[in-house]
Amino acid sequence: MPTLPFATWLHDPMPRSVRDADGRLGPPVQWATAELTRHSPRMLAEAARSVLMHQAGEWMTDVDVPTAVVVTTRDRSVPPAMQLRMAESIRHSTVHLVDGGHSVCVRERFVEPLLDACSTVASRAPV
Repeated sequence: MPTLPFATWLHDPMPRSVRDADGRLGPPVQWATAELTRHSPRMLAEAARSVLMHQAGEWMTDVDVPTAVVVTTRDRSVPPAMQLRMAESIRHSTVHLVDGGHSVCVRERFVEPLLDACSTVASRAPV
């Protein structure tokens, strides 16, 4: 099984950015922690392995529906270059950049690029 690059966060102290002024974990981290503790380590490892082994490249070029890709520009889990290669492999996809890492999707700054992406897809959808 490949080494899980994201597994170290389980052992490292949480960065200050996910804590409030009193040092308490913020709601997104509380939710993620609660979700992780609901499942057995074996099931989490199997899910992680499936994610790591997934190869979408085989069918990505066959996507024939309006598609938008929201690229997280400071992502260390899925590097931006990999996200952009995925977008390039989907004919006529649009790219929408958001400044942030892998978990930026729980931040307010993710909303505008996501809405732009949805609007772009909706405007190109067949009627």
